[in-house]
Amino acid sequence: MGGTQRQGPPLLTQEEGATWLAEKVVAGTPFAAGKLGTAECEAICFYLSCRRPDMPEKKPYPAHILQHMFLNAGLFPATEATLDAYVVYMATAVLPALDGVAEWNPCMPFQEGVLLTNHAPRAVRFPARSLEPYYTAGPENRWSLVATGGSSAASAERPPLAVVSPFAATIGAQWPQQERVWSNGPAVWLPSNIHVVRTGYSPELAGDKPTCAWPRAVREGGWSTAIRWMADSVQASGAKLAIIGCGALSLPLCVALKSRGISAIHTGGATQILFGVKGGRWETHSVISTFFNDAWVRPSTAEVPTHAGMVEHSCYW
Repeated sequence: MGGTQRQGPPLLTQEEGATWLAEKVVAGTPFAAGKLGTAECEAICFYLSCRRPDMPEKKPYPAHILQHMFLNAGLFPATEATLDAYVVYMATAVLPALDGVAEWNPCMPFQEGVLLTNHAPRAVRFPARSLEPYYTAGPENRWSLVATGGSSAASAERPPLAVVSPFAATIGAQWPQQERVWSNGPAVWLPSNIHVVRTGYSPELAGDKPTCAWPRAVREGGWSTAIRWMADSVQASGAKLAIIGCGALSLPLCVALKSRGISAIHTGGATQILFGVKGGRWETHSVISTFFNDAWVRPSTAEVPTHAGMVEHSCYW
């Protein structure tokens, strides 16, 4: 909506947002921060304007919203009732619990602003790049450095950093090579321990590839079961901070972890970049592509879903 004023409280600068995140990590009080994906934003806005229970006639979700939520964003099972339950949960339980949220949506900025103002009124707002520490000039304000080296405790004594991603095996293999990975860019990590939780893709995306699927009990239970399963896995690791990149389930997982005393940052697609895992989306990126060197890799074949080409021309793979 061209020319429309943005909605909400003042927007921090990128560096101010990064500083806020670093300070939250140092403080140690559980918090949840991240960004609302375009698919999720559009689905919630459509529900609120066209499918609320108090409306005399509900409109069906447009086909593109269903595809983006069930294929791209990974919500399951693929029914309208599932999507209704998800968006109500997002609007009433997840967004209100966020402590910080990126304001970034290039497709529907006004709608995003109104949604965040109405449903995430207590969240500090900052640009999306605040979530990605390689954009932050001051090393002391890179939350990733603070998380892995800001404690006075020896590395082996610190709780592990949890990472939730479908690229678990590749991230685990890349972790020992972080100094090489970031030799062309700013320091992002200090030596530390990580615990990686492998997520599944949506059943429609995973196809018949078992290494890309959720465990059977999770598939049968649906998205809310997946959130509990991931939260249990993170909690069992002893982590006090988790980095989340699992599509539409990311923000609900952040809030679930916060309720268990674990801080969580939803970094979305950038999660793989933090560990030197390439994707087609960043091949020509004006900043991120300059970090690439021979230590960067593609996701392992086992982590490429059967129908990867259906998601923005395999943008993550």
